[in-house]
Amino acid sequence: MTQLPGSAARLARPAYARLMRICAALACAHALRLVVSAEARARFTVTTGLPPLTALQSHPRGDHDDLPLDEPLDFFSRRGLIVAGLALALRAAGGEAQRQRMQLRLPRDCAEAAAQWRLPCVSPRIALELFGDALHLLNARGATC
Repeated sequence: MTQLPGSAARLARPAYARLMRICAALACAHALRLVVSAEARARFTVTTGLPPLTALQSHPRGDHDDLPLDEPLDFFSRRGLIVAGLALALRAAGGEAQRQRMQLRLPRDCAEAAAQWRLPCVSPRIALELFGDALHLLNARGATC
């Protein structure tokens, strides 16, 4: 049974939601490299509240294929990124109690949508590594929201 890093549990709710958005963005870092126009880059940062797109595009995860998610990811949707990130975090979670705590920290509609995802092609180990990468990137940039 895997356990998510305890430092994530201590994040304020806005930073926790941001962590979920970063997790989802890193899961599709390869596809994010296709976003090249200056307008799209600016729109991404403004609409998602994430670090500049170049930070995500240059992450080593972009060198590999994107993870197969249950639904196509809308890179410009905060809610969509939160749902996908939470689904990945739930996949990595070590137990039901941890899953419930994670779901309670985010809006109910996001938690319910994420709980419906199955992610059959994503192992808990891969999801845990992705979550760790997202947490590292969040901490490297500061947990500002």
